[in-house]
Amino acid sequence: MARHANQSNVWDYTVNAEPMFTADGKDTGWLANRRSDNGDIVGVTSEHYGIIQNSELVSAAEDAFASRKSDLGNFKRKIITTCNGARMFATYDFDGRTIKSKVGDEVGFRLTVQNSFDRTLRASFAVGALRLICSNGMVTMEREVSMTAKHSVNISTKFLDGAIDKAIAGFAKAVEGFNSLAEIDITQDQGLHILGNMEERSILSGKLRKGIAEIWNAPTHAEDSRRSLWNLYNATTQHLTHNVNSHELTNRASDNVLRTLNTLSRKRDQFNLFIKPVSKIELVNN
Repeated sequence: MARHANQSNVWDYTVNAEPMFTADGKDTGWLANRRSDNGDIVGVTSEHYGIIQNSELVSAAEDAFASRKSDLGNFKRKIITTCNGARMFATYDFDGRTIKSKVGDEVGFRLTVQNSFDRTLRASFAVGALRLICSNGMVTMEREVSMTAKHSVNISTKFLDGAIDKAIAGFAKAVEGFNSLAEIDITQDQGLHILGNMEERSILSGKLRKGIAEIWNAPTHAEDSRRSLWNLYNATTQHLTHNVNSHELTNRASDNVLRTLNTLSRKRDQFNLFIKPVSKIELVNN
């Protein structure tokens, strides 16, 4: 089973750094980051890597959210871990900050607090979005907003306030990018060809491409009856949000598709290339 599939709702555990020794008892200079609840090793780091406990990070973030409630409103929270608890993702959807796109879709502000014990993730906010009519989670083209310069326990609410401001600005910019996708009309078949070319170039797996194509062929929301790059992205996020039970796979695939569609919206030569049929891919059409 792939490591990303090892997903759990258990997140409030303590991780301690323990010295690692060779078989003959020599100190290696490396530390094993070990969970105190089950003994699993969730990372190997040097002494310079400061551990931030999940509970400390979540508490600091939520204190910052509380201080900004007039800007953000209330939130809904979902926390998961992956890779035996090596990575943590706490996703927050805020009801007090939404933006209506040019095509009328209302998009909500989403932040994901990220943490890891295996050096794969910074302590950061990942700026996302939520399409309110269907609860589709969307990634954005905006970069992660770092909470700290490096992993350490020195996280202050004041510092997080600045990170939240940057995340809010990134969210507004992301919606502008979604509007750009909505301005590019395509045909039904061109949407299928774009998906086929994504599979051909390993941007999407064949299984994901087929699931997205089924929704593209038969939209479940009236707002998606129009044919545009925005609606094709919505077919992608709908399949990934509601049919794929893996946070990391969903985010990676959504990011790959969004980056590709963003490129197609800006570069005519790439757009013309991707709307051509792919002979090796059998497209399913109505």
